[in-house]
Amino acid sequence: MSDDPIQDDSRWSRSRRTVLRSLGVASAVGVVGTPTVLAGGDDHEIPETVPTPHVSRLSGGHATGQPQTSAVHDVSEYGYVEEEFMVAGEARPTTHPPVFFEEEAPALPEEHASYATRILVYRPADPEAFNGDVVVNWANVSTQRDAPVTWVNAYDYLMREGYAVVVASVQKVGVDDSAEGLDLVSWDPARYGDLHHPGDEYAFDIFSQLVKALRASPDVDPMGGLETEYVYATGESQSAGFLHPYITDVQPVHGMVDGFMPTAAVGSSEIVDAPVPVLWLNSEDEAPWLDPETGREIPNTKSFVLWEVAGASHVNFWLSAWYDVMNARDFDEEPDWFASDDPEWDPGYAGQYGQLEDAVYGVCGTNYTPSRYAYAAGVERLRNWVRHGEKPPEPPRIEHDGDDVASDEYGNALGGVRYPPIDVPVATYHARDEVCGGAEGESELLGATVRFDDAAIRELYGSVDRYVALMREAADEAVEQGYLLEPEREELLARARTIDGLPRN
Repeated sequence: MSDDPIQDDSRWSRSRRTVLRSLGVASAVGVVGTPTVLAGGDDHEIPETVPTPHVSRLSGGHATGQPQTSAVHDVSEYGYVEEEFMVAGEARPTTHPPVFFEEEAPALPEEHASYATRILVYRPADPEAFNGDVVVNWANVSTQRDAPVTWVNAYDYLMREGYAVVVASVQKVGVDDSAEGLDLVSWDPARYGDLHHPGDEYAFDIFSQLVKALRASPDVDPMGGLETEYVYATGESQSAGFLHPYITDVQPVHGMVDGFMPTAAVGSSEIVDAPVPVLWLNSEDEAPWLDPETGREIPNTKSFVLWEVAGASHVNFWLSAWYDVMNARDFDEEPDWFASDDPEWDPGYAGQYGQLEDAVYGVCGTNYTPSRYAYAAGVERLRNWVRHGEKPPEPPRIEHDGDDVASDEYGNALGGVRYPPIDVPVATYHARDEVCGGAEGESELLGATVRFDDAAIRELYGSVDRYVALMREAADEAVEQGYLLEPEREELLARARTIDGLPRN
């Protein structure tokens, strides 16, 4: 489109050089691991054309009668519909997927292969409410099932602002190869029995074809007649690792995506020009993984900006809550401890515990840093960057003390994107669960929140009014800096007024 800044080659380099020549993924959702070695591009030729796949509706089944990992909140309350489609075609091997625990990537296969996968589409029921933008969430499959992390963290913002959201099942594990029988085909063969995936070497071309289906009005239009103007791709941790070679090797040739927001992954090399805008969103948990000699000095460029959220854990409270509810519904798993089917139910938001009776309830394995606000602000800033050429703010990086994150007198990280609970604290927000003795593994990624005792909070703030006033100052600053949106500011302040342990005035 003529007003699209990324279409002007004088402004955006079409270089196929790497955005991150070496990228380490600090484990995926629910699984801790060593940094991932990513294979770079080779001489394998990527076809320039992207075929339009076949699209058909998915329905029925005997598991729940609904899509696996469908929304646990009522999207109709936002004026949205949820629909699921099978997308099928023939894929080409384009570039190497991330390589775990291996020195070299295997040779790419030569042959084309058929595939059939699924997408979950959330779109406004009223076409007039659509803002023209589609967020495609490459699902994380580290728990052997789809994890649409950006959708989970930002669904309120995304539907409030009129985006369409597409959750894409792009990798073989999630489609038909789960070691635990949690993949789509195993979970409900009556609904998903026609799905099949040839392997992750084909995932990148499959992803391009999925995006093509959102733009090209195939036999069955998954957009329901809505006209896609811009597409933004996002993926968390392990999925961000897959987006890296897509950005560097495939995007410059296929040109299907207008901007990227990979999340919760780390890099250890220079940043060079990306083919389109990239806003990279990390938690504090990824900061220590950066190579102290090079990675901590990764520069922002005209097409790359890195955000690091102080206090945030790799897996935050809202993702845990959403998946607790979803797992109980779809997989008959006993909920850990969440007391409501509303994933926004929160006994201890950012340390403001309200009437919580047992303080341990919100400490180990639960990080209340409001990092989900960064997902909303990140998509908003990426959208403005792509549509209007307004580059996102460039925050300072999280500070380091040797190999560790540097912290203030309250034990909270210095530097980074800062939300009011970090600068007006009533708790220490740990990015990892080491403070509670969490072993290396799943629990360590969940972080911890250790609230100050009431005497310390009274000494700091004196009254609820004083505390809320300081939170308002910090919130206003975060809005001005571009890291907090106004509706989230209002929500934050409303929660702050529920703080326990202080006199009301």
